[in-house]
Amino acid sequence: MCNRFNSYKDNQVLFYGDILGFSSCMQEIEEKNNKKSDNGCDNVLDELYKTEIVDAKIKRIELGVNFIWLSDSFAFASDKSRWDAFKRLLLDFISTLWATDFIFNGAITFGNLHNDKNIMGYRFVEAVRLQEGCHTPEIIISGNAYSNLQFDEKEIYINDDSKFCFDYVYCLLINRLNAWDNRNCLRLSCFFRLAQLCERGLNNSNEMIRNKYAKMVELVVNAFNKVDSNDEDVLAQKKTFTQLYKSVKE
Repeated sequence: MCNRFNSYKDNQVLFYGDILGFSSCMQEIEEKNNKKSDNGCDNVLDELYKTEIVDAKIKRIELGVNFIWLSDSFAFASDKSRWDAFKRLLLDFISTLWATDFIFNGAITFGNLHNDKNIMGYRFVEAVRLQEGCHTPEIIISGNAYSNLQFDEKEIYINDDSKFCFDYVYCLLINRLNAWDNRNCLRLSCFFRLAQLCERGLNNSNEMIRNKYAKMVELVVNAFNKVDSNDEDVLAQKKTFTQLYKSVKE
């Protein structure tokens, strides 16, 4: 197979992710379509599609980051030299997922890829396997990615399975604090939306779903604890998630 693809490139970064709870959303759409009733989930997907497929496409092309999306799975790929832009676009996508009431998990890998109109290669397969083995809303970092990409100390942590993870919650928090004026009341709005989503998730009747949102809350609390700030918005969001975390432990 390798001989058929001469466009394999080395030093490629890949993120593969899976939207958690997407199948339930699809089921809700199917049921409401059968009843010909208003479909809130369908509207959410329309919003997600418009934001990430239409509005963000030009930005990704300009920054040299490839993106594909199929149902509940999506992938970003770029050259290592675009790593900073890659992270910014990934964080923007995560923010949009939260704003449309979705959480996710995934993996980052590094190496040779066919990265053109499509994305394929062993590193893609590796990312899918890492993602499928992750049952919490975390981003696993492969050994190759950890060795070849530059991460700040606070951008990574070791999870309960002794795997390196990308602390996307911390990175998104820092991104918002650095990029948005502190007088802008919307700069941490994605965390406000996530708090509402987590509260609903923690009250779900399905234990597996509750556990995923409990882990999400834990990740957010840990991220806020890394930030030394007296900013009112930061303190308010930190208090909200800390209270949610305490409710999980009780």
